[in-house]
Amino acid sequence: MGVYFNFLAQFVVALFLTIAVETLVILTLARIGAFTMKGKKPKFDYVVLAGIIPSAITLPLLWFVFPLFLKGVFYIPVGEILVTLIEAPIIAAILKTDLRRGFLASLVANITSFAFGLVLVAFGVL
Repeated sequence: MGVYFNFLAQFVVALFLTIAVETLVILTLARIGAFTMKGKKPKFDYVVLAGIIPSAITLPLLWFVFPLFLKGVFYIPVGEILVTLIEAPIIAAILKTDLRRGFLASLVANITSFAFGLVLVAFGVL
């Protein structure tokens, strides 16, 4: 139980950090007008949901499902690409924007959260 509990605890920490970072990225992008369609910005509630829901769906996939199919050096790059592609239409749907904007938001959010995680690991925080 000890190893599994530790892994599960790491997952919960990663989930909360990922949601926090990616939500801040989506909020920032919305603030600068990245999702403005026909002169209308998305509502704040939807922007927050666009940060939370995609990560809540994809991080369990990345941690628990993808490792069953992706091994070795392919796990991280292919996993992150798949996460970005899965999150893009979810973000676009929540924000009622086009898929291109959803993809760019997903890409920026995932690069940012991945880099943030690397920094935390490098400094021994995680």
